[in-house]
Amino acid sequence: MREWVPLRDEYLQELLRLEGGGDCSLFKCSKCSCRLTIPGASPFRCDDCFNGVVTCSGCCLKAHEQLPLHRIKKWNGNFFESSSLREIGLWVQLGHPPGETCISPVPSLPGFTVVHTNGIHHVAVNFCGCPTTSAVTKRQQLMRKQWFPASQELPKTCCTFRVLEVFHIMCLQSKMSAYDFYHALAKLTDISGVGDLKDRYKIFLRLSRQWIHLNLLKRGGRGHDATGVSGTSPGELATLCPACPQPGLNVPETWLSVPAEQRFLCTQIVTIDACFRLKRRNVSSRTKDPGLGTGWAYFVEDEPYREYLLNCTDQQEMSTCTGLAALDHANTKFSGGLECTGVGAVQCRHEMQLPTGVGDLQKGERYANIDYIFASAMRRYRAGPKVISYDIACQWSRNLAQRFRNLPDHLFFEVTIDGIRYAIPKFHILAHLIKCQLVYSLNLMRGVGRTDGENIERGWSKIEGAAGNTKEMGPGSRHDALDDHWGFANFITYIGFGKTLRRKLITAIGERSEQRDSFDDFTSRQLPDDVAQWTSMIDEWDKNPSAPNPYEAASTGLTEAAARLHVTTAESQRIAANKITTRNVTASVFLIEGLAIEEQQAQLRIDVKQKVMTDSQGLSIVDRKTALTKRIARFRQIQPQHMIYPADDDTETSIEDVELGLPSSIPNERRGGCCSAELISMEDKLREGQCYEALDKLRHHLHLRTGLINYRSRNVRHQAPSTRARGFVDRNEARVDFFVQKYRRARQARISLIGPGSWERELKVLRTQDVRTMAAKEGEDVAIGNSLGEGRRDVSWLWKAPGADDDTIGMNDALRVEWCKARARLDRWTEEVDILREEMRRVEAYLQYRAKWWSSLALTCVHLTSTDAVVYSGAVAYAHKQAGLQAALCTHFCRLWRKLRDPANDELIVATLRKRGKRANFYLGMELERQKFDVEQNGSNSGDDDNSGHAQDPDDIDIDI
Repeated sequence: MREWVPLRDEYLQELLRLEGGGDCSLFKCSKCSCRLTIPGASPFRCDDCFNGVVTCSGCCLKAHEQLPLHRIKKWNGNFFESSSLREIGLWVQLGHPPGETCISPVPSLPGFTVVHTNGIHHVAVNFCGCPTTSAVTKRQQLMRKQWFPASQELPKTCCTFRVLEVFHIMCLQSKMSAYDFYHALAKLTDISGVGDLKDRYKIFLRLSRQWIHLNLLKRGGRGHDATGVSGTSPGELATLCPACPQPGLNVPETWLSVPAEQRFLCTQIVTIDACFRLKRRNVSSRTKDPGLGTGWAYFVEDEPYREYLLNCTDQQEMSTCTGLAALDHANTKFSGGLECTGVGAVQCRHEMQLPTGVGDLQKGERYANIDYIFASAMRRYRAGPKVISYDIACQWSRNLAQRFRNLPDHLFFEVTIDGIRYAIPKFHILAHLIKCQLVYSLNLMRGVGRTDGENIERGWSKIEGAAGNTKEMGPGSRHDALDDHWGFANFITYIGFGKTLRRKLITAIGERSEQRDSFDDFTSRQLPDDVAQWTSMIDEWDKNPSAPNPYEAASTGLTEAAARLHVTTAESQRIAANKITTRNVTASVFLIEGLAIEEQQAQLRIDVKQKVMTDSQGLSIVDRKTALTKRIARFRQIQPQHMIYPADDDTETSIEDVELGLPSSIPNERRGGCCSAELISMEDKLREGQCYEALDKLRHHLHLRTGLINYRSRNVRHQAPSTRARGFVDRNEARVDFFVQKYRRARQARISLIGPGSWERELKVLRTQDVRTMAAKEGEDVAIGNSLGEGRRDVSWLWKAPGADDDTIGMNDALRVEWCKARARLDRWTEEVDILREEMRRVEAYLQYRAKWWSSLALTCVHLTSTDAVVYSGAVAYAHKQAGLQAALCTHFCRLWRKLRDPANDELIVATLRKRGKRANFYLGMELERQKFDVEQNGSNSGDDDNSGHAQDPDDIDIDI
């Protein structure tokens, strides 16, 4: 740019130069050399021709006999003004090859308009009326010149195939609307607005929709089938995932007859979610705007779906364990003026939309909608083991079998059979209760590899850009448009499997090696009996989920959950005895909410005190403060129902330091007049649970402190690993501080509520010097050097409180959890490697099947010969073209996967990764370079057949990083 700026005057002058004749004379034709100064003669120039010469009208007309949509300009004596080929006498003859004369031309209607990529043109057209072509209709004559007619009998407007193709790809790639595209063409034609340009926008909308639908049918092979368009079956026009198991296509019919230890390779993993951005206003109707192919691609069949929903009563399914309020928000959000509040969808683990796996949502994410959509999507995948990932799977899976019995017969299948498991996506699971995190975690579930379950969230990003365009569409137009966008997204994923699986497999092989080394080191430092016991626990839990969970730390003493249960149970008994309650929010819910806000404030105070904070972290703090402000405001609204709290001026106080005014914060002499004795008793019980659980969590993190610090001092060297290890230690220390403050806060509240007493013998004052491991002496965080011995140990009271078992047992419990998680990490990466290699095999098999399928269509479409031999020839050519594409993709993918599919090369891959030191690049998704290798020049493919077993230098591997 710096080099260009000084040359602006030169470039500007060149632009001005072209406003005149340029290198051509305005007084003589550049073709025939005739004079252009005589009366009636005017210079013409074409903006679309490369040479841009100035010619007379006759030469211009002759040069554009086969280029009727070029834009020409005429010199009016002062400047070049817009003109048209029609004005100088060009007529477009249809129905005959170039140079052949029609003996019976039939003029088109006046004002015949053609929309092209360079603007909107008025063209003079002659249809052929020769007796030999009387069977060829006017619309067919236009189509054979690649002009798409707007009407069937007396067409007056056309869109060229090229402009429809350009709009189609622009719409798919950039989500451009038809309105913007058409009016851009109109301004390209006449930006001044002084010309007489009639609006063809609605016609362009209709023709583009027809064009997209026809291409969908063409790519689905419907033009080759004897049954034609009417024989299309549900989901047939969708692009299937080549990596998912497709019985008979990429896996044999006996695919389920595999050993139990390899059955996970047959697992179909799908994800369910809803998108509330894809709304539709209540405009038009299905009568006025029917779908051209609803149910043939990704949307469910419209009428059966609507009939099923009419028989379902209104549902209010709330998630009782998740902190993500999307479902609650969707069911309670105002939906006035909307016919659809969003869509529900089912995708596979490879981010491809499943056929007939999308449906409209009328009011939130109701079970009835999701049940039908899920059953419709799974009609192709009913056999074999399945893992269903859904952000509310813990709730939705309950009574699913019973709800499925209400589905139509063609969708019903048993969901209670063995092999169907439910999971929660890895990001969403963090908002669920600990119980859900242990039972539904994809990190702990066997046979799923490194699936994160969030693929559908990434998939929404590919389709949400179309929300603005489809919101105002009619029901049929919207379905067709969204089907087209999902088809494009699926196709881009389809042709990208070569690089995607390659990158993922190299990453998985490297991570598996790292996790194996870490796990082996961890195991070598444990007692063999412990390892055997932990392994047995994992195996038993995998077989029977009701068995003790090896990933769950033992919890002793009164927990917060137990305290809440005690309080709410007692309260419900009192309400039942009195038969009535006048409060919208019960006292127990009020107190539980107050304690939750108090904990949120404490965590925020810790995070705000960070000395170094990035812009992203600062933005997160602001968002959390805003959310906390709103939560406290709601708390203030229900507080007067249960107690009297004098309003304080909090305007100058940070939101994390605002006093909530719970009974424990009110002085004892005033408390009796502000709240009831029941409320005081409830808070005391809840505070007791907080004390015991805080101590339990504190002991657990002190165990981890010992392991982390000792591991770092023994095994970590150099700056980068030390920084990373220090990060783990710091995060654990932050949790230690958090639970220390939580205990002190809860204990002080009990002192305020009930005063000193015998309970203090168990729940003592927690001093800073008390926060240490059992082996450490006072003044130390962990044991340093030689310990004083068992007879001289001075143990902190922390390890003598209720719930604190013997140090060996406590440490063993913490180590068990960490060891089991380390093994789970190794198992998931090991499974991922095996799954990716199986997916490579399936993708190759599917591409080969598709190539053969298209080749077979070239042989079976002979019925077209009875209609038109030229149509048959075109159908054969298209089938071979598609077969060639599938074969080329297969060859390309196999070349990308050279040596990766052989486990014997895994050590070489790991050696390459370690030597190059770019392991972090895989997390950033960087593409891998391939070894420069020319088979034709070398005359052999020895690189593919080198299985001699000799050691190779990592630099020679063809997965060069």
